[in-house]
Amino acid sequence: MAINLQRNNNGLWADVAKGGASMWAPGVSTKAKLVATRASGARGELLDRNGAPIMSVGKVHDVAIDPARASTQTVAKLEKLSTNLPDPWSPSSPRPRPPVP
Repeated sequence: MAINLQRNNNGLWADVAKGGASMWAPGVSTKAKLVATRASGARGELLDRNGAPIMSVGKVHDVAIDPARASTQTVAKLEKLSTNLPDPWSPSSPRPRPPVP
């Protein structure tokens, strides 16, 4: 690609395109603007080699207990809540069990 050089107002050499066209994107006018946007798609399913889901899309709630600050009552409440959650390691779980290394 041939580059055209011309001195700018500061006396330095600058590359210029013929007729005001873009050197980097022919056919784009000098008044065109570059606009960046972000787009995010839906998260896809994670599947194993047989096409069975490994993890499904859903809400995740991280829970941490500081043993130095947790009371017996707090631990008991969390144990009661966790009994209502599906166990991914259970054979009756709707999802396949993760592989054991």
